[in-house]
Amino acid sequence: MTISQLNEAPAYGKFVWRGDPGVEMFDLPRAAQSGELAKIPFSGGIIGGQQTLDGALWRNVTLIKMHIIYRGGPLMLSNVKFIDCTFTFARGDNAAVLANYVALGSYSLTLS
Repeated sequence: MTISQLNEAPAYGKFVWRGDPGVEMFDLPRAAQSGELAKIPFSGGIIGGQQTLDGALWRNVTLIKMHIIYRGGPLMLSNVKFIDCTFTFARGDNAAVLANYVALGSYSLTLS
C-alpha cells in the first residue's frame, strides 16, 4: 500500500497477514522523508516478510517472525509487540530508545 492509500483506508479490524521473505508489507519511505506519519489501518498480526518502521503510527499490532528495519526517522508505537523478529537499526539515540522499547515490552513510544 502507498502512503496515501494507508491514510485514506478504513480501519480493517483484527486479522493476520502473511508476508513473503524480503517483501515490505507497507511502503513508507515517502512518509519517513517528509516527517508525516502514515496511520497503519488495522489491528492484528503480520507474520513473515519485512517492514521498515520509520514514518508510521503503529497501533495494536503484533509483528511475528519478521525482519524489522529502523532508519532513525519519525515513529509512533502503541501496544506493538515483536515476536521472534530480527532487527536492523541505524546507529543513533532514536535506535537505542527503540531497542529498549522492544527489549522491555513497553506500551508506547514516540520518536521524532
